Amino acid sequence: MAKVPCYRADGSFAELLEVDAALFGPRVNREALKQVLVAQHANRRRGTHSTRTRGEVAGSGKKPWAQKHTGNARAGSYQSPIWRGGGIAHGPKPRDYSQQVPKKIRRHARDSAVRGRLQDGEILVIERFELPDPPKTKAVVGVLRKIAADTKSWLLATEGLDRSLWRAARNLPRVQVLPVAECSVEAWLRPARVLLTRAALDALVAEATARRAGKAAAAPVLSDAGATGGVEG
Repeated sequence: MAKVPCYRADGSFAELLEVDAALFGPRVNREALKQVLVAQHANRRRGTHSTRTRGEVAGSGKKPWAQKHTGNARAGSYQSPIWRGGGIAHGPKPRDYSQQVPKKIRRHARDSAVRGRLQDGEILVIERFELPDPPKTKAVVGVLRKIAADTKSWLLATEGLDRSLWRAARNLPRVQVLPVAECSVEAWLRPARVLLTRAALDALVAEATARRAGKAAAAPVLSDAGATGGVEG
């Protein structure tokens, strides 16, 4: 069981919660984490880079000088890559960098990220956010400083979309606000600490519990005869 500190809306300590880290897998799978992170970074690449080859560079098609008897090396084009202003040899061209990762691996990587943050004590819980109307950034900063003044980057995960919290925290460069169901592997791993609302933690644990129960129900069960290889009669 992982011990997760829970705080009140004003930032004061309330209690210690126990979360079963085994719900998120038996171990932290670093291979799955790397595969998903590399894919997420690759999918953000636009791939619009382009250089001109010798056939695309503007210039005359005239041969610079005669093939022989000049003392110079042979040259047939002003667009040659070895000339200044010529084309680029083997330069980058527009391409698609996107990578496809199976859904099960993405889910496994997300669970590994959650388990790792739990093991390292980097997940905190707040009962709820109480913000003034209209929402103020100062209120969010005050709560975060009370909880952990030395933390410079945060992921604030809520059960659903919290527009008030998002409006209040959008001016903070190292604070990200997301619904817990939309948190990617990078969102879980990038900040120094993760602050979940109590409702978001309950939803996260309930989803993991239901998925684990579904796997147990889908597992094949052998009968005694099948397990021993015996045949009746």
